[in-house]
This record gives sequence, C-alpha cells and structure tokens, in this order.
Amino acid sequence: MGLRPERTARTIAGLVAFIGMVFFLFQRIASAIVDFAGGTVQLGLTRYSNFTGRIAARNFAEDKQLLETLHNAEGLLPVADVALVVLLVFAILCFVIALLGLSMPKQFIHVLVAMRLLKWETSLEEDLSVETQEEKTPKVPIKWVAIVALIVVVLIVVLSMISCQEKVKEENLAEAVMELHAKSALYIDSQKAYFKKTQNIGGENSLAITDSLDSKYFNYKVTASRFVAESKVPLGECPAGTRWSVGSNKKGFFTVELYFVRSTPKDTLCSKLTPDYKNVGRK
Repeated sequence: MGLRPERTARTIAGLVAFIGMVFFLFQRIASAIVDFAGGTVQLGLTRYSNFTGRIAARNFAEDKQLLETLHNAEGLLPVADVALVVLLVFAILCFVIALLGLSMPKQFIHVLVAMRLLKWETSLEEDLSVETQEEKTPKVPIKWVAIVALIVVVLIVVLSMISCQEKVKEENLAEAVMELHAKSALYIDSQKAYFKKTQNIGGENSLAITDSLDSKYFNYKVTASRFVAESKVPLGECPAGTRWSVGSNKKGFFTVELYFVRSTPKDTLCSKLTPDYKNVGRK
C-alpha cells in the first residue's frame, strides 16, 4: 500500500521546500561572488583610467588584453544581477508552493493529479476509510494557516527587496567614489604630462580629456587651472551639488615646479566618503 494522499502531498511539499533552500543558498553564494567580481572589475578599470594605466594599455599587449577582459566582464555584471534576481524569485516560489502544500494537502494533491504529475492508485474503499479517519482528526482551520503562510511570504519578499535596494545603494556609492578618484587622478596625471612638456598649466583643450568627463554621478569641469567635480545625485547622506576640486599651481623662480591643492567638501558627511582624496594622484 502506497502513501496516503495527504502524506504524499506533504512529502512533495517538503521536497519542494528543500529545492527552494538549495536555490536560495546558491543565490547568496553567487551574490557574494558577483559582488567580489564587481569590485575587482571596478578596481581594474580605475587602474587603467589614469595616465600610466592608459599608457600601459596602449603599448603593452597584456595590458590591452586585460583591459578588454575587464570591459567584457563589466558588460556581464548586469546579466549576473538579473540571474541573481531570477534565482531569488524561483527560491521564493518554491517556498510558496511548499507552504501551500503543507497547509492545504488535499487541494495540493488534487492540483498535482489535475496537472497529471500524479495519479490515483488506491481503491475506493481505502479512500473512504482514510476520509472517515481524517474526519475524526481535529484540524487546524485552513484559513489561518494560509494567512500565516501569506505573511511569511510577504515578509520574505519585503526583506529581499529592502536588501536588494540597500545593496544597489552601496554599490552605486562605491562606484561613484571610485569614479571620482579615477577622474581626479586622470586630471592630475594629464596635467603632470602637459607641464613636463611645456612648463605651463594646461586647460580643458590643452589636456584633451573632455570626452572622459561624462558621468551619471558627477558634473566634471576643467578650467584654466582647476578640476571640479559636482555631484548630480545624493551620495549616501551627502546632498547633490557637493563639490570636490583639484587646483593646479606653479612655484619657484629658477626651477619651476607643479603642485596640486586637493579640496574636499566642508560638510563632514561628504568628506568622510573620500578620506583618501588628499592623496589622489600622489603615486
């Protein structure tokens, strides 16, 4: 004699819940790997965005190949993020199916039979005897079980959405800070190279870095002797319209030297985002 219908339903629901847990665990591991890969890619692109990195990418085959690999990996990151969302949705769907199967086994088994995933094999007498025994057994109201299951599912979905939103904010903030450092270092390296050739400070046209100043986080501007980055959007607790700048100056009479003045916002909520900005371009 096989398993009773209700026991079969609960067994299948337990198996579905186990599959959901496996997918959820895999999603969390993959999320950590994607985060690490994203940080590594951004670090590599930042390295090749400054003056020495661009020179290396132009003149060395290994660096050129590595930069191309980084760009390819950067293009795959959004696909990986979508795959993570799909895994999370599938895991939540498995949990929902399992909760429904555990809370409403009769209806669940009928749905499986209607979908031709299972078929009846017990005799009519066995079914009637089972139903008689079930009628004598006290039951928990299905309505309350379904409500609890729904609350659990809603909590999982809400917490997952909050977690994803916080993750996106943190990633955007880290990307914005890395970009700010990279653009500032690009200006400093370009200014050093121009000064080495002409002994003068270069402006926007002389440095020829206008094409690299487009960004979704900052408005960048190069004047006769200054580089200014003004935030377009709020960065954490730092409001939009906040400015970071690098000023270029000359000193000396017989031997003229170039030096830079790096300025961070006076607001501590903004300056703490870039504690190492004073060292940008020193290496």
